[in-house]
Amino acid sequence: MTLVKERLAGCNAESLDSYLRGLGFFLLAGEVEPSVRAWWDEDGILWLASNLALAELVEQVTDRVHDKPPRLRTPWRGGSGRGRDFVELRNLAEEDELDWFDASILPLADGSRQNNPLLGEGASFGRGEIAEGYEIALSTLRKASRAWVERILRDLLLGSPTERGVAQALAIRRKILGAYQSGRAALPGSSANDVKPEGQKPRTLAWDVVLVFRGARLFRGVTAKRADPGARVQAAFPLVVQSRPFGIRAGGVADQWRDPPRTFELLAPLWSRPCTVRTLMHLIPATRIRLPRGDVARDALDAALIQSARATAGLGFDRLVRFALIPPNPKKPARYAARRGEIYALGRRAAHQAVEDIFPFLRDIERELARRDGKEPPSLEISRRRLENALAGLGYRAPSSGSLALSEARSAQEVLIALAALEAPAAWLASQPDHPLQPPRLSSEWFRHADDRAATFLLARSLVSGFSTGDVCLLRETLLPHRRNDDGRFVLDAARTPPDLERVSDPLGVLVALVLTAVRRTRPENLQRAGSTSFSALAGLLAGTLGSEGERRLALLAAALAGVHPAEPSASQAENPLAVGIGADVARLLLAAQPATASSRNGAREATESPNAALERTTTLASLLLAGRIDVARTIADSELRRRGLDLLPTPPRRAPTPPPAALALAVLLPFDGEACAALERIVTVTPANTLVTQEGGTP
Repeated sequence: MTLVKERLAGCNAESLDSYLRGLGFFLLAGEVEPSVRAWWDEDGILWLASNLALAELVEQVTDRVHDKPPRLRTPWRGGSGRGRDFVELRNLAEEDELDWFDASILPLADGSRQNNPLLGEGASFGRGEIAEGYEIALSTLRKASRAWVERILRDLLLGSPTERGVAQALAIRRKILGAYQSGRAALPGSSANDVKPEGQKPRTLAWDVVLVFRGARLFRGVTAKRADPGARVQAAFPLVVQSRPFGIRAGGVADQWRDPPRTFELLAPLWSRPCTVRTLMHLIPATRIRLPRGDVARDALDAALIQSARATAGLGFDRLVRFALIPPNPKKPARYAARRGEIYALGRRAAHQAVEDIFPFLRDIERELARRDGKEPPSLEISRRRLENALAGLGYRAPSSGSLALSEARSAQEVLIALAALEAPAAWLASQPDHPLQPPRLSSEWFRHADDRAATFLLARSLVSGFSTGDVCLLRETLLPHRRNDDGRFVLDAARTPPDLERVSDPLGVLVALVLTAVRRTRPENLQRAGSTSFSALAGLLAGTLGSEGERRLALLAAALAGVHPAEPSASQAENPLAVGIGADVARLLLAAQPATASSRNGAREATESPNAALERTTTLASLLLAGRIDVARTIADSELRRRGLDLLPTPPRRAPTPPPAALALAVLLPFDGEACAALERIVTVTPANTLVTQEGGTP
């Protein structure tokens, strides 16, 4: 039999009431017609498919609500139950009342109770008790004209306008839906203050009351499957977490908005494949957003990272819509809902890595702040919020049409840059000078997660890889506020304050100066410059095509990647340096800055000088170029190449403008492997260098 599909424009995820309205109708329709299936489209609008047309479903749901509506009674049963234990009241409830009891309140192990933020304080919003308003709504529907009742339900579902007289006849005076309607005004960039119920026009239709609270009971509390005997909370409301006000401003701007105490978020699930009522009622209570080690997500940031790390297969929640349930006043139990965007299940490996590597660092910061009674310097608060926004960005789908892999790489870069910016203000948090904070231990996988193949990333990775030895980058203690302890572990050091690369006027020049300082400070023994640099990326830097913003991003990425555990060095690509814009003049400088090598019998290139001598020459050339003494650097480079026995071509006339000194200085600090050096030799010499062949047991 062909299923009839209906698009219910009035049931959408733009506000909490319209979302719960759609869930409520779907659940009621499933009770009268088991063939009903539902799903959400890309615009967040609910679709139904059934053997029955919408008009027939509306008729049968109306019959159901008229004859046998879902039971809804406050757990306290008016004044008579207020002094009684909740467990005792629940045991005395009717069987069909248990869902509402469990949706409203959970008993705790110590005898107290936990209210569901979605349903106010014990199933009431201040003086507006839900059960009383629900009974009034049912009475209104029973007394009204049957044609009007079905008509307004159909209009509500389809999002069609309703005649004013009909709407007034089927409205109630109890304003018990204000907490759910306020999210309608929460546009991107608005804060919680923009959507308070005081600024909303009240509208309480009887049908909305019935549908919203039928949908809300889907999020009833359930007992933990494997509860910890010593835990205070033995049960939980599914998809309800502590709030975290990240990502509530337009353009990713980090601000200092703080949610009031006892603010929660409902992570409303959307799914894109048809689902029956029976399946949904099994999925929601069983849903737990868990961290990799098995702990349940504590707040919305945990949930955002875990959701973005998931890859939906079969029936799964493609998106979670964040509805913050905010109390306008800590002393008032009533809340209002503010929509805070959607979190996608994108299967992002970077999100999983962030949970493993970065979350422990954020938890350490929170513990230190708790020792200080929550007093947080503005610089730390803004930097921390920026990192939280960047982490949450891993779960948001970029508006551009680019690939998901490219979007993930750029989001991962933003996370690393924000983390590096947070470490300096976080270094001041140590509760005791002899127990400083440790920076995150970032896996080498971050090099892969952040690789967007852009010139800025490729150059930053080459620079960091070229100054890495063993398990550490030599630039780390200069580009970041890190210090190595006597036990070999890195800690944050408030005394080390590297320049803010986001604010300096010449980020490329400052980066080169910091690299030179790091080399002189550490004086590495036998540093083997590993990896190679893309000629096309370098050509873009020297030609100035990166622009000022690109050069700044290059510097920021270099600082961020310095804190990542070194990865396997990248191999050179088959590129002709001359074809991509690397001329002979620049090639001489690049070649002279590399260790002198020669080809052996097996074709491999072997070093013919000590690493320390090569590094000393590299830093000398970089210092001269940074100081603008380009002619002196060229003279030294030519002398070195002739010492190696190269037959140099005459210097060609300079037609193109000379690259900026900072760009040239950075270029000679970059590593090139044997294949890349051979390509450079071919454009500066008459013939390649003489091959040094060593015979077994003989001399050259």
